[in-house]
Amino acid sequence: MKFISHNAETISHKRKHARRACEQCRRGKRRCTHTLSLDPHAIEVAETASRPRSAIRGQQENLEYDSEQGHGLAIYSGTPENAKSIPRSRHSIGELLEAAQYSNQEGHHDSSLRASRTFIGHLNPETVFRSATSPGTTTRGQSSQNSVGTWLVDSLGSTGRESENLTTMPNSIFYNPSPATQKMLTSLFETEFLAVLPPTPYLSQLLSFYVEEIHPILPLIDIKSFQGDIDRNSKVLLSQAMCLLASMNPQCKSLLYLPDENEPLAPRIFGRRIFCAMRCAIDFGAVTNRMVLIQALGSLSLFTEGPEGPEIASQLCAKMIQLVQTLGLHIQRGSTYEEEYEVTCFCCAWALDRLNAAIHGRSVLMHERDIGIDVDKCFESQKPAFRLFLSIISQLDQVIDLYRPHAMSKGDAIELNHPQFDDMVVSAQCTNLNARLLSTIEVFYYAVAILSCRSTHKPSNNHVRQIYAASKINSILEQDIQNHNSLLIFLPFIPYAVSLSLSISYNQMRHTKVAMYRSRAREELQSTCDLLERLGTHFYVASAMASMGKATVAELDRVSENVLREKNSDDPSHDSQRRMGTHPRNDQLVAASVPEGPDNLETTNYDLPSTVNEFSISDIDVFDMFDPNFGLENVDAVFQNNLDLSMPMYLPFYAPRSQYGQMDENFS
Repeated sequence: MKFISHNAETISHKRKHARRACEQCRRGKRRCTHTLSLDPHAIEVAETASRPRSAIRGQQENLEYDSEQGHGLAIYSGTPENAKSIPRSRHSIGELLEAAQYSNQEGHHDSSLRASRTFIGHLNPETVFRSATSPGTTTRGQSSQNSVGTWLVDSLGSTGRESENLTTMPNSIFYNPSPATQKMLTSLFETEFLAVLPPTPYLSQLLSFYVEEIHPILPLIDIKSFQGDIDRNSKVLLSQAMCLLASMNPQCKSLLYLPDENEPLAPRIFGRRIFCAMRCAIDFGAVTNRMVLIQALGSLSLFTEGPEGPEIASQLCAKMIQLVQTLGLHIQRGSTYEEEYEVTCFCCAWALDRLNAAIHGRSVLMHERDIGIDVDKCFESQKPAFRLFLSIISQLDQVIDLYRPHAMSKGDAIELNHPQFDDMVVSAQCTNLNARLLSTIEVFYYAVAILSCRSTHKPSNNHVRQIYAASKINSILEQDIQNHNSLLIFLPFIPYAVSLSLSISYNQMRHTKVAMYRSRAREELQSTCDLLERLGTHFYVASAMASMGKATVAELDRVSENVLREKNSDDPSHDSQRRMGTHPRNDQLVAASVPEGPDNLETTNYDLPSTVNEFSISDIDVFDMFDPNFGLENVDAVFQNNLDLSMPMYLPFYAPRSQYGQMDENFS
């Protein structure tokens, strides 16, 4: 009698044997049909493991020879599970996704896993033990003097697929679950992640919009890798990332369909669905390619929705930077691992870090002293539009220094020399750039210009640059509306620039003592609120800032009307006008001051008597007469902190309620 072990490594190479019967069939003494026979590839690997070394060496030579002849045979290493075939399943999610089937992965056995590398600095004691015990699994930097750590290259045997079900990374909270949990997660993963994509015709248009419009400015997605041989989960995740960025633009408003919807979704609702699906996939750990995760996290950090949106976006940006540092993209490495997109990926992460610091009031996480590569050379190697964008990000990096904790010790006002936009365009060799791309980057340039002057007190003569930049931002946005949204590409720094313009108008109206300037600032504030309200259909922060600005204008008009009524109570001519209803009510006044179409954006409300006469009262500060329940100090804090990069802004804490504008919907 001969006992056959359940382990495939002990199977005799003379004949094939079935696997051991399951427990239920063993108790019933029945033939078991619940288990599959071993795959021939697994038996071949088991036979190889049981043969002498000489036989193995000879077989490897034959396999290598066959591979050279073009037969495409692969030499598997590791456990039998790594050589096991994986069931294939097709999902109708668009032509661009059909190329990422499992059949394309088996030949190279998940190239993303093979290229996965972990970086450990020389200060980590693990480096010494790794180098001493496994010298073949590490690769050093460019030289022993310039190297700052060790690269750990995982073998296929330790990182390959171990299950035909949902594969999760060790850092996932669902790593190595029970069979029941695994079955539930697999079903949930299919419905909540893989299915959250627009149908094929809409998907292809969204992807095309990203590639043609957004990618030249911010090439977050590696298009070559996406069109290549990455795994199916990674391709779905990157498709969702491109759809998320494209949904921020009005041109794609009619394309925002999902499989379970018969009508296009609102842009913010569509973005929220895609955002949740991407976070679900990342938290599950279903995507193991760190380069893909960097691209996905970078896209997620650009989406902000709801009161907690800025905090979540900052966390995702920090996680992206952590992966960049894990892969060592920020240090000089040997020529073996130099790839074009890795440099572009580092530049994108560096830019998003500065954007996150400015928009969300966070600290910079990637410091120059920790970067081991020549940043200027990395910028010069990029394409023109992205190179110009990076040059403005570099200017923003210098502006951030003005807002560091000890920067104000030099004086109350700090101003940074700001180059002309024309000079930056010529320097980046972008004179022939598409007008749409150039206008979008120009808006961001003026946003940085507003931030380039910091003061702890009320506006001074140094803020002429801010006033000019704010007017230019409004002018470009108004031209875009008049041209039916054909002038700009919407990215998060567009509403941020308009919100900075809103803060400048508010500060001018709040602090100036000249009646004419206060009147102009009030009109600028109203028109900027209208611009933000239009952007609010795609960006939550724009909607929140617009609601706050409109509520402030409404309260200002209410107080002004009361002041005028009291001032003119002794004037008979004004008494007759009040009885005739010459002065409109507050709700009519606010409605009349809101333009209904693009053609009315440049009109001013000089026919509103309460507005003009209020600013002629030079001896009265109407802001002191605001209703105490309005929360003027909170509004002041919002607009002031918006201009201070060292202060995070949390809009829900400063949201006026009740009759001061309909803000409950936007701030809830």
